[in-house]
Amino acid sequence: MTVSLHSTASGPSVRGAPVRAVEKEALPSPRITLTNAAYGSGTPRQSGGPKRGEDAETRRGHRQLAESVRAILVAEPGSPHRLKDLASMLGVSPSHLAHVFRAEVGLGLHQYLLQVRMALALDRLSDGASDLSRLAIDLGFVTHSHFSAVFRRCFGKPPSRVRELLRAQSQQPSMVLRMAPPTSPYLGSSLSSGTD
Repeated sequence: MTVSLHSTASGPSVRGAPVRAVEKEALPSPRITLTNAAYGSGTPRQSGGPKRGEDAETRRGHRQLAESVRAILVAEPGSPHRLKDLASMLGVSPSHLAHVFRAEVGLGLHQYLLQVRMALALDRLSDGASDLSRLAIDLGFVTHSHFSAVFRRCFGKPPSRVRELLRAQSQQPSMVLRMAPPTSPYLGSSLSSGTD
């Protein structure tokens, strides 16, 4: 998939849509509530003003750089995204990109990409995805076991169990699945049905 990244008056866009709209489109999950936004459970830089020695133009450039990277990651969550390649594509050094992204978003690039992938995994499981190996590969994991390990670290349950809970929820709409606050520095949250 080729990503066409454009800059508009409102900031960077993918295929003509603003980055936040692309994120919302890529991460729809009407049946599941994520307490952590897909673009950051960390602490992004406060918008209370520029850092010492940083002018408004630099701040705007950093914000646009972070938005551009987010657009690329959301548009192609299953692709390998090497820091060196992203930096080269955007015309900055890898260390600058990593630093700016973490400062603006509150997460490292890899953590952010994993959150996007996990949100998509939850959405696809809620839509009835049955082949977990195919889902793992579609989301950029090399093996089903790697996907399952990351999923379990994030949500406290393997994808097969979450799929069962989601099926049960679809049969009992009053059953609520909720995300607990993060429990793992890796990415974590816990998924509970209230019935375990």
